[in-house]
Amino acid sequence: MAKGIIVNVGTGGAPPKMIITDFDPSQKASYAPGKEMLYVTSEKIEVGFLVEGNVTDDGKQLTFTVTKIIDSNPTVITGNSSGNITIGINESYLVQSTGQITGNVTVNGGVLLVNGGKASGNISINSNSTIICINGASVGGGTFDVGGSGTNASVAFQNTTVNGKFSTNGITFVNLAGNNFNGNLSSVKDGYVSIVNNTVNKDLVVSQVVNECKISANTVAGSTTIDPICQP
Repeated sequence: MAKGIIVNVGTGGAPPKMIITDFDPSQKASYAPGKEMLYVTSEKIEVGFLVEGNVTDDGKQLTFTVTKIIDSNPTVITGNSSGNITIGINESYLVQSTGQITGNVTVNGGVLLVNGGKASGNISINSNSTIICINGASVGGGTFDVGGSGTNASVAFQNTTVNGKFSTNGITFVNLAGNNFNGNLSSVKDGYVSIVNNTVNKDLVVSQVVNECKISANTVAGSTTIDPICQP
């Protein structure tokens, strides 16, 4: 069983696709937060819906079969959204390529997906929450801090620009791939950490990893401090 956000319902010639939002350690080799895949459903589905379902593998591709709609009233942002935002339990916010959030965001049991859009305020995450930024997203102003208790919390960034400091502390899953970090990047006391093929324009620090770690092919302008568990 997995959860995800619908990002395309098959319109405009594009296939129906969704993004995985929850982390299951037993499935990390196949899929994790930020993974895009096709979906099938008999339900009426709209972009931004948070759904639950099963993932199958036919040997060629993964397919998500929707079994339950968790949030059928998502917030989909395509323009400017000002003011602070709290994303509650089982709520989903989808920031599309033309959308921008200018206030601070607290993810408290829900999901924030920035799909090519912008989030220029500070972002914080609590337990059972997910933040995903993909497809040329731009996030952060002076700082981007993710911390707290973070039980079952996940952060996945792919092809994203982070303006300012980025730090995670004590969360379950961190996956950073192909991003540009314009400030310091740090991961402290996180569970599963993957930092691959990023450009870090200041310092990179990874310490006290709890479970597993993969650090490779990063370009770092400043100093690099890596937990021994991450060494190949």
